[in-house]
Amino acid sequence: MDNSIENRRLDAATLKLLAIIGMTLDHIAIVFAPQLSLGIRILFYSCGGITFPIMAYLLVEGYKHTSNVKRYGQRLLLFALLAFVPFAWAMHSFVLNVLFTLFLGLVVLYLYDRMKNRLGFWSIFIGLTLLSVVMDWGLIGLPMVLLYYIVPGKWARYILPLVPSILLMTLFVFLPIIVSGGSLETGLPQLGFAYMGGTLSVLLLKNYNGQRGRPMKYLFYAYYPGHLLLLALLREWIQR
Repeated sequence: MDNSIENRRLDAATLKLLAIIGMTLDHIAIVFAPQLSLGIRILFYSCGGITFPIMAYLLVEGYKHTSNVKRYGQRLLLFALLAFVPFAWAMHSFVLNVLFTLFLGLVVLYLYDRMKNRLGFWSIFIGLTLLSVVMDWGLIGLPMVLLYYIVPGKWARYILPLVPSILLMTLFVFLPIIVSGGSLETGLPQLGFAYMGGTLSVLLLKNYNGQRGRPMKYLFYAYYPGHLLLLALLREWIQR
């Protein structure tokens, strides 16, 4: 075995746990934004920036190794539906949750491998990416998943998939400032999410050893709607 792989210490289970921690902190910063200082929100957002890159990367790994893509997709879609109400309630948003984005990412990977008509595939990919605008990580989630699958190289595979998201989030932060003269302060959590979270995700994924680790197939799926429901209930209790 390649010594560089032997020296990597993070298995899939550890990465999932880190993604769960980052996601929880990110969602706390969103749900309880009025109660938290700017510094805490920047810190929590920055930690949250690791979550989707890790889950997108592990989706690609899961796709490569699953024995049943259809069952994998059904599981994603089932928990996406179960998380619909908790996500909408906690986030005060009707944007579809990130499990829908991951489900479409799986569809993209499946079509990429099976469609011989490349023009047809890219047309569908563009259509699905535009459709994802109504989902969490919309417009940048599907390109990130596909790039994790097709980009080769020791560092490029971990860095290039993040470029679209960093550029788009930077645009969302600075465009209002340029147009209307707003304050950079309001965009600092998003910049931390993109740049600090992105940098940390690269370092974490670069240390992935390719091992599954402790089986925890349903932990993320069950935790996702569960923690959203708890955060929503806690906010309602605080605001009473």
